[in-house]
Amino acid sequence: MFRFFSLRIDEDRVRVVGEVIGDIGWKGFLRLDMREPEFKVLSEIYRRVGDSRVVVVLGLATGIVDFQLGSGGAPKLWNTLLQIVSRRGFKLSSLEDVKNVISDFLKDPVNARVRKIKCSRVEKFFNSGFAQYLWSMDFSYLAENPTKVWYKLAKTLNNKPYQKSIVFTMKVLDLITLIVKDRYAHLPHNIPIPLDLHVARMALTSGIVKHYEAGKLTSSIVEEMMTQNPQIFRNAWAKVSYHVSKKIGKHISLLRLDSLIWQIGRKAYEAHYTKNLAKQKIKQYLAEEVKINSKVAEKIANIFTYKM
Repeated sequence: MFRFFSLRIDEDRVRVVGEVIGDIGWKGFLRLDMREPEFKVLSEIYRRVGDSRVVVVLGLATGIVDFQLGSGGAPKLWNTLLQIVSRRGFKLSSLEDVKNVISDFLKDPVNARVRKIKCSRVEKFFNSGFAQYLWSMDFSYLAENPTKVWYKLAKTLNNKPYQKSIVFTMKVLDLITLIVKDRYAHLPHNIPIPLDLHVARMALTSGIVKHYEAGKLTSSIVEEMMTQNPQIFRNAWAKVSYHVSKKIGKHISLLRLDSLIWQIGRKAYEAHYTKNLAKQKIKQYLAEEVKINSKVAEKIANIFTYKM
């Protein structure tokens, strides 16, 4: 049965949330990015292999299949990639070596869900010439021209550029640039947030997107809302990003916000979205693991559990 959801952006709440998040500061966002599972794994591979071409092709090929994950989620997916590379003694010197690693990776149980779809995407990635394009380009070119990579990838997979897996894969390129160049790629300021269930739910629990549903927000309801009107969630976070950037005094990409939202979203999930427990877990994680000021961590925990 089709349900229509009335959703709107709460501009006042957007401003409040943006200003509180801005207290994290630039270094706080850097620390959050460095705690992303893909950053940890690709950092280790780059440290051991020392070839940016290997890391780019491995990272982007994994990024396009980072969806429909089972138990263990993204950390398990990326750690599985690391284990497969490790079993080869980190000896990857050709594009064929990388392709073989990804082939083994796709056979692993971590990719059991929708395996045929994932295999089809990876086949296009390698057989279209896209992987060869990444391999043959100097990394500085990729870091300076990521928009070309973004649209070329979307075309290769016959996806919209703003589709979650495409935008997320550009985040992977952004983090690889941080690993290799100690800075971010020159992605456009209007790149959207990689919209998934965590990101949509945190928009609702923080109050930046208002809804009028009575009762508990189940995952299926949040998914219906997101599917019905994805742009309202993207726009709400874009507006938050504006206020965060204004507070910090430099542009904060939605890809930086995504790291924060994804990490605290997992803590809220672990707490089964129980307000007080989620608040406690988020505050503890930010203060103890990310080394965010405890008062700032508490404020962030409060704003994200506001409507929980």
